[in-house]
Amino acid sequence: MGRPRPDKDNFISWNEEMIQKYDPDEYHHHPSFIIRNVEKLRCRKVRAMFDKSQDKTIVDLGCGAGNLIAYFDGFDYIGVDISEFILAKAAQRATGKACLIRAAVEELPFRDGSVASLFCSEVIEHVLDPSKLIREAHRVLADGGTAVFTIPNEGLINTLKSLVPGAGGSRDGYRAPQRMDDEWHLTSFNARLFEEMAAGLFSIEKKSAVPFPFVPLRYVFKLKKT
Repeated sequence: MGRPRPDKDNFISWNEEMIQKYDPDEYHHHPSFIIRNVEKLRCRKVRAMFDKSQDKTIVDLGCGAGNLIAYFDGFDYIGVDISEFILAKAAQRATGKACLIRAAVEELPFRDGSVASLFCSEVIEHVLDPSKLIREAHRVLADGGTAVFTIPNEGLINTLKSLVPGAGGSRDGYRAPQRMDDEWHLTSFNARLFEEMAAGLFSIEKKSAVPFPFVPLRYVFKLKKT
């Protein structure tokens, strides 16, 4: 069994504890060649969803340690995260035109329709109210703007961990629970659940699986505001 679910009163302290325990920056540079390359592929897929004619300001909702900053070279990058710990790491990568803001992704400090392009990668499963995050992304996104979300395919990931000895546990210098939805993932996502949450707010322009269509460990969605 996992730990008790946090609430709005203790979420910030709970999230700080989780983000330091399961540091996403360390995961991005995981000792496992397979995990590192799945992460790199996810980042490349996110970048590929934005074409060359895209507005050159991009907002990263739940930017973590800023691992995607390098993929948006030439953009005015704005990273938003609630964690002081992880924003300190992102600041080490925030060179040039990168800007970092401490805020909750469900309560963004942007005016209605003021953001032309945004993405939210492997974040929605960590928040108390995923639907609120999607509504907030819809609120700040300009008409005709692009939103990209990536989600873990939790069921498949858990199944593979159960089949491969040690795959889900702590190893190679990185700590992890057998199932991420035992502790840090507050919602167990799959493609259908995300599509249901986005319905009525966004149309899906493209859906891509990472690393392969026949092994969809992650899904990347390109959305248009409706």
